[in-house]
Parts: sequence; C-alpha cells; structure tokens
Amino acid sequence: MISETGTAAGWGFYLWHLGETLRRHRGQPRVTLFARRPSGLSKEALGDRLFGPDGFALKPPRKGEATLRLDGPRTYLVEHAALPKNLWGRLPDLNDALLMVEMEPGGGTFHTGIWMSTWGLGPAREKELQAALDRLADRVFGPVTSA
Repeated sequence: MISETGTAAGWGFYLWHLGETLRRHRGQPRVTLFARRPSGLSKEALGDRLFGPDGFALKPPRKGEATLRLDGPRTYLVEHAALPKNLWGRLPDLNDALLMVEMEPGGGTFHTGIWMSTWGLGPAREKELQAALDRLADRVFGPVTSA
C-alpha cells in the first residue's frame, strides 16, 4: 500500500506509470491530456463531487476492476485508490490509457489534477477525450473564468 502523503503517492504513481509505459507502450509517443483546477472546498466535499454522480461516478472506488464515467461508462482497472486524495489506473478500451487524479496537499484553496496518458488514439479521439475531461471538470469545479 502506498502512503497517502503527496511525495509517496507521487513516486508510487511515477514508478507505476513508467512500468506500464515500458510494458504496454514501449517506443510509442505519448500524449498527455489534463484538467487542473483550484477548489476552496474541503478535500472530502470535493471528493464527493469528483468521484460521485456529478464526476466520475466511480463504482467501486477501490483497487481492482471498476466503472467510471468519462465520455460514457468505461471499465477502469484501479491500481491505487486513496480517495479523495489520489487515484490511478488503466483504461483498457482506450488502448490502455492511464488516468490519474491527484489533490495537492495542504488546506484552504488547493488544486486538483486529472491527468491522462494516451498512446495511439489519434488527434480526433484525443480532442474528444480532452473535451470530456474539461466537461467533467466544469461539472465538478465550475467553468474556467478569465480574470
């Protein structure tokens, strides 16, 4: 089990990501999609929104096979779940894309990132998935506003 501290979880994800990349995508170019937003909610309240019906609708939220909603329901193979702070796993039907959610440590306003590494999906599919991540972030955090 990975510690829930930011550093330990970050290294855990990084090493797992590296291993999955070498096992499944060696020599293939990676495209990273992401949405990263601030929130003043508590981590628990934000986690309820992010992993609940307005967000990923993650069921069940533990290691193993789960279902989450992104651009529709998807099988998600959860490798690590320390909700609400961090989660990572693999999306088999998206050419084994890797999806990670991480809440920055600290209190008050903090950022949450939703990161997806993809391989071989093509620009049109990548654009669709980025739009799905942005819509999910808009539902959970509210739309991005300019200053």
